[in-house]
Amino acid sequence: MDALTDANSLVNIENFTDHLHTRFNDPDENNSVYNLKPCAYEELENIHHKHNIPTQIKPIHATMHLNIHSLPSKYEQLQLIIRRLNETRIELDYILLCETFLNDNNQKLYNIDGYEMITRNRITNTKGGVAIYLRNNVTFKRRDDLEINIDGVFESIFIETTLNNTKTIVGEIYRIPNTREIDSLRYFNIILDRLSNLNCNIIIGTDQNFDYLKNKSTC
Repeated sequence: MDALTDANSLVNIENFTDHLHTRFNDPDENNSVYNLKPCAYEELENIHHKHNIPTQIKPIHATMHLNIHSLPSKYEQLQLIIRRLNETRIELDYILLCETFLNDNNQKLYNIDGYEMITRNRITNTKGGVAIYLRNNVTFKRRDDLEINIDGVFESIFIETTLNNTKTIVGEIYRIPNTREIDSLRYFNIILDRLSNLNCNIIIGTDQNFDYLKNKSTC
């Protein structure tokens, strides 16, 4: 049965989360996506010291994800974060953003030196939207075939990149609050199914807006 049309199914958020970790951390599973790890929130002042990163060593894929909640209003703060990270010799390859609040007319106002910007803007109003900044030296192509976009409900953007001779899929997924959780879980799972068929590294930034205090309930 098509997962998008089975409106009578019940999905438990806790079970779905356990399913993700089992499916994508089990090397016996027939897919190429392993080592699914949550990312901790970090204080900018402590990130270099906490992780004890030698200044001469750069991560293979330095990535930052932010719910920016209006890039126009936080553009200068984002640039400040990038400069402060650069001061500690952490140069970001990918910056993943959700809730950009951009449109096709104003997005050119928010370029960042050294980066190319790829966007998926919301059509029906000024909020929402997802975007990826990637370093200018990274070869990429858009992967529309991996995306699911339903205006005002679910947003995603994906690119395929080549960096340090390594192919990587980089994506941002955003679930709009107060929408049907069961639908969002299906969309998310469909994207994971598409990714599981790929033989490459995968980086996903996401804000799913699930209330885990209520994760014992079905939805």
